Amino acid sequence: MTNHRSKGTLGAAPATDGQAINTTTTPSKCNSRANVIDMNKNQLIVYCTCPDRQTAEKIAGTLVTERLAACVSIVSGVTSVYKWEGKLEKSDEIMLMIKTTQAGYAKLEQSIVAEHPYELPEIMAVSVTDGLDPYLRWIDSSIEHNNDN
Repeated sequence: MTNHRSKGTLGAAPATDGQAINTTTTPSKCNSRANVIDMNKNQLIVYCTCPDRQTAEKIAGTLVTERLAACVSIVSGVTSVYKWEGKLEKSDEIMLMIKTTQAGYAKLEQSIVAEHPYELPEIMAVSVTDGLDPYLRWIDSSIEHNNDN
């Protein structure tokens, strides 16, 4: 049985006679890694913890509906350990992994703060340095980009 999801041999493409054709390019013909990173560094993954699933789904829905996020992954089973007001705390939480852009970040942060029940919500953005180009372009096209950020 053929696995249609298989990518085959790296740097080779099937030929019509069953032999592989080398499709790797020499370094002089490739864009540098820095150019790939520069092209993709507009996207962010924003992490935000929520106290329960209802809050997580409400925030996620608002962010996607308002085109502040392309996608929000809701991850259950997160345990956070931290000190709050001098006391060691442990909380079961829900993690949001929010896919957005740097241009949309300020409004996204404002929206989360407005809806979040925590006094000090965890909101941290991490730059995407690389990823599947069509997916990264989809993130860009999914976010409302206004010049009044």
